[in-house]
Amino acid sequence: MMFLDNLSPNLRRFCKEEGLTLEEAAARCNISKQYFCRILSGKSVPSLTVFMKICIGFGKTPNEILGFDPVEFQAQCIARRQEMDWKPIKKSMR
Repeated sequence: MMFLDNLSPNLRRFCKEEGLTLEEAAARCNISKQYFCRILSGKSVPSLTVFMKICIGFGKTPNEILGFDPVEFQAQCIARRQEMDWKPIKKSMR
């Protein structure tokens, strides 16, 4: 999953920068060490709820956790919409 490619490396980097053990990082995020390790290894994909716990635990935005540049991400979304010939759904007037 493209959007998760940076999740594990970024979480490892944040732990290293803050000198956190896996136990301490998991506790900050209010999840078990085992689950945190599965996320780090790519064996588990966090639910949105757990992802938000991770953001809050590390004090980072979702973009920072996933390694997205908001401007670049928006440009990629626009390009993808153009590739798909995406058009907004118009509401019918009844």
